[in-house]
Amino acid sequence: MTKGEKRRERSQGTGTGELYSRGAVRTRGFISVGSPSEAGVGPIRVRGAVHTSGGTGAQVKVKPWQVLRCPDLSALIEELRAAQDRFPITIVVENPQTHGGQTFLDCLCDGGLLGGDDALWVLGDGDYEETVSESVKNYVKKDAYLNAQRKREGESGTFVNKEDGMRASILLPDLAFVADTDAEKLKERLERWEGSVWAVILDGPDDFDPSTFDLTLGIEEKPDWLRRWSD
Repeated sequence: MTKGEKRRERSQGTGTGELYSRGAVRTRGFISVGSPSEAGVGPIRVRGAVHTSGGTGAQVKVKPWQVLRCPDLSALIEELRAAQDRFPITIVVENPQTHGGQTFLDCLCDGGLLGGDDALWVLGDGDYEETVSESVKNYVKKDAYLNAQRKREGESGTFVNKEDGMRASILLPDLAFVADTDAEKLKERLERWEGSVWAVILDGPDDFDPSTFDLTLGIEEKPDWLRRWSD
């Protein structure tokens, strides 16, 4: 299957005949700027014209997976907004129970980097109550959490929670934060977003060399949108 076919497949529904656009699971009201999230379901948002230039002012090309710290996150998000003509963006945080996931959410939410119409989705390997810490619950309510855990025995490839798994499989975020303490599992998590996400921030073990992993972004080859989180 080509990358283009993969993207088209992920943009489809689940056999009901309903076609999902890039913004199919983009809903409003999950995060209020400067305050904890509030669950809510709003209108489906369809992405407008796609621009690939990105950013404002002089652009400096950097090596892939350059270190990104909290004070620099706002600049990356602003580049994504500019590439979207200021259209609301979708951010996915995978594996929120890790230390890196927690500090990223702290930076993102406490720093007021989310707009009122942006969407924040959090993917974990387990039920909301069991997986999401109390501190993370300050930012992410249950309606914005997806259990992406897969069955390990007997039914390989199927999700424990079918509905959450389906929604996770069609997400096409602008930015994905992916964390894991195991290098091989981190690669598997990154592969989930192959050919669909615009920007990736990873948090992994010190011995993991992301430059050996050829990750293709969904819109264009832009090395400065591939970063490694440092808190």
